[in-house]
Amino acid sequence: MLPSYEHKLTEIREMISSLLYDILLSSQQSLKAFENNDTDLYASVRSKINTVKAITDIIDTKIIQTIALFGPEANELRDLIVYLKMTNEIDRIVDSIDKYCKRFNNHIFEEYNLTSFNNAIIQLHKTTLHTLEYLYAFFMDIDHASAHDLYRKVLIEESINDDLFSIIEKDFLSLIMTHSEHSTEYVNVLGTLRNLERIADRAVSIAALLLYAQNGGELQLRR
Repeated sequence: MLPSYEHKLTEIREMISSLLYDILLSSQQSLKAFENNDTDLYASVRSKINTVKAITDIIDTKIIQTIALFGPEANELRDLIVYLKMTNEIDRIVDSIDKYCKRFNNHIFEEYNLTSFNNAIIQLHKTTLHTLEYLYAFFMDIDHASAHDLYRKVLIEESINDDLFSIIEKDFLSLIMTHSEHSTEYVNVLGTLRNLERIADRAVSIAALLLYAQNGGELQLRR
């Protein structure tokens, strides 16, 4: 490949890294918004995340232009196809953060009392943060980082995330049975929290893509 191709590839990687940083920051702020019951911060996160959505289209265009201009083969083409698939997963993460902030903002206005669940929800949120932190750290040192290690760490966090959500879901379902007058509230909150579960799932898919890009083999994504 020509040096200009390497420059394009580096540029694409840097754009993805910057995008992951913005998503990580938005997720951190949404956790802070939950901890402080801060409607203004939820609105700020949604404003920021909506500007991020357009960046994935720019990255996709740059990837397609690079493929068309340089006709990369084998490993080079595999990297670009993986990045193209990654942006789709990133879009889903962005949508989940947006929905989470929008719905929890509504829960505040509707004065839902979630005090007894605060700690569990915070722990659930932190597992999604960890998956995003691992992805961002990988791109910051992509020439030396191990995709196998990344996949293992993200998968562990996603498993913890699943366990936490299952516990929260069980507790909420129990409350629905005993306090039917609040059943709509509990169902709404569960729907909101499922967005955190989906972020972790999408992070696993991205880690799997990066493992495939680095090592080849068979590609398997979460559905």
